[in-house]
Amino acid sequence: MEKRKLERIELPRTILVRSGTLGYADSAAVLKDISTAGAYFLTLMALARGEVVELFVTLHDAEGTLNLSFTGTVVRVEKGVTDNSLGVAVKFSGFRELDDDSGRA
Repeated sequence: MEKRKLERIELPRTILVRSGTLGYADSAAVLKDISTAGAYFLTLMALARGEVVELFVTLHDAEGTLNLSFTGTVVRVEKGVTDNSLGVAVKFSGFRELDDDSGRA
């Protein structure tokens, strides 16, 4: 049975994830899908349920580039597609648009 209440958009792309696990350094991850409530991504970073993370996502279209930062809490961690990767579900608590010169994502 499907538990999702909001439509998820498949948006495979490389993102940056920041968490206390790496001393607030950024680590690359692969975004699989996203909705207004959360996201699911694959990472090599050892994250735990309840941990607060920040995701940096860059979107490109004909009008230019949009850099976004999403803050959220890890709600699920599961085995990823490879032996050493993890699938991580995050519930968003906020987001913001970053300046073009922020250097993120």
